[in-house]
Amino acid sequence: MSGQCQGPKMTRTQFSSKHDSARKRRWHRKSRAGCRNCRLRRVKCDETQPACQNCVRLLVICNYDSTSATQPTLLGEDVLDFSMSETNLANDAVVTVLNRMVDPQYPQTLDSRCFRTLDKWDVDRLTRWHTRTVFTLGTQGISLCYQRLVSKEALQYPYLLHAILAMTAMHDRYLQASDGRNTDSITKAQYYHHSCAAELFNKRLSVLSGRPVDRNAIWTTGSILSNMSAFIMTTDDPEESWPLSPTSDSTLNWLELCQGLHTLYTLALPLDRGNLFFELLRDPEHSVLKNKWEQDDREGIDGIPFSLIALYELNPCSNARNNPYHAAVRSFLQIWEMERTPHTAFRFLSFISLLRPEMKSLLVQKDSRALLLLAYWYTKMFQVHWWLHKRAVLQCTAICIYLQRHHSSDALLMDMLQYPLSKLAGLQKGAQTIL
Repeated sequence: MSGQCQGPKMTRTQFSSKHDSARKRRWHRKSRAGCRNCRLRRVKCDETQPACQNCVRLLVICNYDSTSATQPTLLGEDVLDFSMSETNLANDAVVTVLNRMVDPQYPQTLDSRCFRTLDKWDVDRLTRWHTRTVFTLGTQGISLCYQRLVSKEALQYPYLLHAILAMTAMHDRYLQASDGRNTDSITKAQYYHHSCAAELFNKRLSVLSGRPVDRNAIWTTGSILSNMSAFIMTTDDPEESWPLSPTSDSTLNWLELCQGLHTLYTLALPLDRGNLFFELLRDPEHSVLKNKWEQDDREGIDGIPFSLIALYELNPCSNARNNPYHAAVRSFLQIWEMERTPHTAFRFLSFISLLRPEMKSLLVQKDSRALLLLAYWYTKMFQVHWWLHKRAVLQCTAICIYLQRHHSSDALLMDMLQYPLSKLAGLQKGAQTIL
């Protein structure tokens, strides 16, 4: 209004210039005596020695020596990338500080002699976790959630710390084995941290009550241990793998651990406000998280292909109570038409977790129709996750051989077996093309 006093007008260009100037001044504000990492990230360093709190929080090398050859590169606000060279190890000061923070967190009831102190190799693995391994756990959004959680809570909860060290060592082993390098020392570290994580995690679960404050760490640890159990196998030969082998190998143990994830999920509720994945719900691409554990519990045969109706002897009155296959078929069809992407892979894994006891019992008995459905599911997991691909191919191959060898007279079963066989043939053809 004309009668009101108006201040001086500022053009968009002038405002933008002034705003940018102020932002640049804040961006270049730095500590003169800060460590190299904080100076590179242009953040305030508290100048604590031997390791500043920023570096301790990020689990990276804190270096006040300006002549050092270690040159981290900035990937993001809280991510530093270091060379994977074995000579790039954390200095003794960081190792000392980390052990000082972790040691008091171990349960007092456990024999401390079973747990060695962290060493330089372990701190180097923590860096590779933050810059490499964590980004293989799912979509970028899910991986960043795990990355932030570990930055905040790994030193508070030793079971989580040992789990990520074991997973990273396993990833190192996987990458080096593909290059034909010896992995004995890495394998030793992997199994040590895996056993520590399992013992500490079981101890934590044994005293659970109410709504635990470490529920995000519990869920993350359970997921990592489940992933690791999928990777660990006793043989590379289908003939020595279940169901061809007389024993169950590690297969049924892995299936049982996957089913335990559903229990952990209901305990941790990572989608609830303030929990691990809550912020991801704003992203439409992560909407699959909302129905990860939803089950199609409809009775009857609506929407079920005729071939499955015939093979599993379903009818309009079939349900989970009167037909042991019904719930598993419904669950599988929920993911069958989904395109295989990093987002849907998270949903695919829930199929195993939701298997009912009667279906698990049929697998233990090597029931042909239960085995076929498992083989179909394995085809969905080809080339999805590095820790699961080998098991999916090996077990799918073993199941197909077993069914051909012992159930060749079942025409309908043999007809439906052609699908997993064709998928296996496609993998083999693709590998030969690469070679």
